[in-house]
Amino acid sequence: MQDDKLKLEEGRVYTWSEIQQLGFNKNDFIKNRIPGHISMMDQLVFHNKTYTVGMTFELIQSTKKFKAIGNGLNADQVHRHMTIRRIEHEIEEVENAIWTWKFDFTVPEKIPPLEAKLAELRAELLNTVKSRV
Repeated sequence: MQDDKLKLEEGRVYTWSEIQQLGFNKNDFIKNRIPGHISMMDQLVFHNKTYTVGMTFELIQSTKKFKAIGNGLNADQVHRHMTIRRIEHEIEEVENAIWTWKFDFTVPEKIPPLEAKLAELRAELLNTVKSRV
C-alpha cells in the first residue's frame, strides 16, 4: 500500500472501487452497512472524511466517490482525527438509540444506561479534543 500512496494525486476524485484497489482499510471509509435482501443489495453509508497520512479523502455527497485533499498529517495526527470521528459517530448512535427508546418504545429502564454511555463518550471526546499531538 505504501507504493500506492505515492501515486495518489491531490485533487483527484477516486471511486470506491479504486479506493479498495489501493489497499486502504475499507472499514475506515464505511460508517454503516444497511443490509439488503441479499448481500449484493447491501447499502454502504460512508464517513464524510477519511484521514490518511498526507491525504484526506472527502466524500462527494450522494456518490461513492472521494476527493483526495492533501493534509500534511503525520501518523499520530491521523490517529487523533480518526479517534475523534469514531467517538462522534458513537455519540450519534447512542443519541439515536435514546431518542428511539424515549419516543418510539417508551421503555424508561433502557434510557439510563444509554445516558451514562453518552456522558462517557462525551467526556472521552472532550479529552481527545483537548489533547495535543
